[in-house]
Amino acid sequence: MRPTLRRCLTLVAVTKNATKFDLDTIGAGLPVHAQLAAIRDAGSVVVQAPPGTGKTTLIPPLISNEVSETVGKVVVTAPRRVAVRAAASRLA
Repeated sequence: MRPTLRRCLTLVAVTKNATKFDLDTIGAGLPVHAQLAAIRDAGSVVVQAPPGTGKTTLIPPLISNEVSETVGKVVVTAPRRVAVRAAASRLA
């Protein structure tokens, strides 16, 4: 039996000393921008919000900024492949 909701995954490599993203510019006007400090300080979070709030636009660059001093991967999930590809291209 197939699940009714598919999730698309992409792994984006983050290298040491990666370019820092300007989250204020990227997130200007997006509702999730007001929550960035809380998300940053929490350590681990599950973000659930309506479409158009900036989850896919802001959260991957935030994580990339936080882990830029280490080598690792950022995993982005979204119900639509186009959203994941757009987030991956912004991080690459």
